[in-house]
Amino acid sequence: MADNNKDIQEQQNEEVKPSGGSGKLVTILVLLNTILILVGGGYLLFIKKDPPPQVINKDAESKKAEKKKQQEEEEDTKEFGETQEYKGIIVNLNEPGGNRMLKISIAFEFKAKNKKLKEALTKREAQIRSVIIMYLSGLSYIQTTGSANKGLILKTIKKKVNNVLTEGKVRKVFFKEFVVQ
Repeated sequence: MADNNKDIQEQQNEEVKPSGGSGKLVTILVLLNTILILVGGGYLLFIKKDPPPQVINKDAESKKAEKKKQQEEEEDTKEFGETQEYKGIIVNLNEPGGNRMLKISIAFEFKAKNKKLKEALTKREAQIRSVIIMYLSGLSYIQTTGSANKGLILKTIKKKVNNVLTEGKVRKVFFKEFVVQ
């Protein structure tokens, strides 16, 4: 029986002893992972530094196309084009109580060569007026005051009108009359 007690104690002591091999294995795996991450990061950082040549060529081509487009726009703006005028657009502003209104007259400038666009501006006048009225009636009094806001209104009207037109694009929009009451 004494031998049995010694055997049981030895088994318990063996179970309590940590094995030295598994701790070393975990440490080695952690070190290997760290080394792999550092090597991979170094590869990406130093060797893969430059983008592929195709990307560079596309960037250069897009910059050239953008520069060419900008030059064409500058040439177009040197020569004042033809205009089409819309008079007396009146809307109620989006104000509590609805006691404010805006009256504008505007002119659209476009290339003199584009006769189809002039016809389209005449043909689609009702549609264009509607787009402008819907936009302006959503503005508040504060959104119509100051030169910055007026510039934003002109840009937005130009964008909305150009979205309607298929025969060409309006180059500029001018206020001929702008009255808030």
